[in-house]
Amino acid sequence: MQLQLTLDGYYAGPGGEFDWFTLDQNGWTERVEHDFPRIGTVLLGRKNYEGFRHCWPNVAQRLDVTHTDLTFSRWLDEVPKVVFSNTLNRAPWKNSRVSHDLIGEVTALKEGEGGDLLIMHSASIGQACTPRGLVDEFWLTVHPVALGLGQGLPLFTERMRLELLESRVYPTGQVFFQYRTRASGEIAREAAWLP
Repeated sequence: MQLQLTLDGYYAGPGGEFDWFTLDQNGWTERVEHDFPRIGTVLLGRKNYEGFRHCWPNVAQRLDVTHTDLTFSRWLDEVPKVVFSNTLNRAPWKNSRVSHDLIGEVTALKEGEGGDLLIMHSASIGQACTPRGLVDEFWLTVHPVALGLGQGLPLFTERMRLELLESRVYPTGQVFFQYRTRASGEIAREAAWLP
């Protein structure tokens, strides 16, 4: 699961606002060149799908397009995309399809062959999949912004223990964390040692 977070753990403002978000070009280039190519299927919620569909296929026509944005738009066009929605019945963007069965679909994709799955900026998908053990890693970019107590939508709604695999610090103050989730049995054994 990939997501942008504030320092106090929110993925959006209370009304879904992203006015705190700025893109670090170094981090963005690393995601596009090193992390995304291993992804076999992108999982999107309806809002992100519709936003991405109206933005990324047309990037090549912009005069100010960067090499990284062009590379990403071409990759996103080609990668298979599954859109989870209760209201959409079709997904007209290239290599996209709609599913109404989030848990069943993700479970089947994880058991199949076809590369890693990436939940891209869809917190509700991650929040539904995480308690069922369907999220193996979190790719979190933490921004040096705090919204304040109760002023945002939190990613984590229950206690979780994660294992840090990698971190990267960027000149903007943003920090990328790659965490692996830990099995519930492992957490239960560890909890026995807690006071």
